[in-house]
Amino acid sequence: MIEDTQLLNDWYHYASQAEGFIGAVLKAHRTKAFMTQEQQRNLLGILDTKYDQFWLQLQVMLLPRSSQFETDIQRIVADVSSKTGIEADVNVEQLMDLVQTGLEP
Repeated sequence: MIEDTQLLNDWYHYASQAEGFIGAVLKAHRTKAFMTQEQQRNLLGILDTKYDQFWLQLQVMLLPRSSQFETDIQRIVADVSSKTGIEADVNVEQLMDLVQTGLEP
């Protein structure tokens, strides 16, 4: 069981930086804006360490569809809250802005 947990955790850390996932886009935004991860998390309202698992899970979610962008972002936040059991008061509008900016070339 511990091995399975470690494998899953390793995958989360890999996917949080892989293309096609929210984490890669958030990282691209940080690079463009000369921003730290802590600053970005603060903008989203999830800086406290109690949100670390929420942050990791958020980053491994697939990118929202362009045709359903707002709905998908809201669904993603709700899904991550459900999976982690962490009720985070995420600034969804800010998350949408960060993802959109990170997607721009």
